[in-house]
Amino acid sequence: MFFLLKLILLVFLCFLSLLIIAPIIDHLFYIDESEKYISFKKLILYIFLHLIIICLFIYLLHNYIIYYYLKYININVKYDKFKYILDLIIAIILVGLQRNLRHKLTFISNNHPIRSKLIE
Repeated sequence: MFFLLKLILLVFLCFLSLLIIAPIIDHLFYIDESEKYISFKKLILYIFLHLIIICLFIYLLHNYIIYYYLKYININVKYDKFKYILDLIIAIILVGLQRNLRHKLTFISNNHPIRSKLIE
């Protein structure tokens, strides 16, 4: 029972860090003007940098919070897969919380040449 409480505390720490960091990352890449007025290369660069920052945050979260916490509570080998499952859940949630990234990706996918030929 005490072991389960420790795992719940780890999940709570991860989600708390997501609630603090995800809006900050999203706000870093906010564009005041419409995507129509920004060059395609600059938009791709914003998306690429946004994804790099997200990957860096997931890496830091995995190596400094999850790894050391699991080491601290002496996790057994059979629960070692828990950190990878938690990483996957965190990655999906973090990308889902990025409103500006989704908006840019939607804009690019709607203006793709192949898509425009299929719609016509």
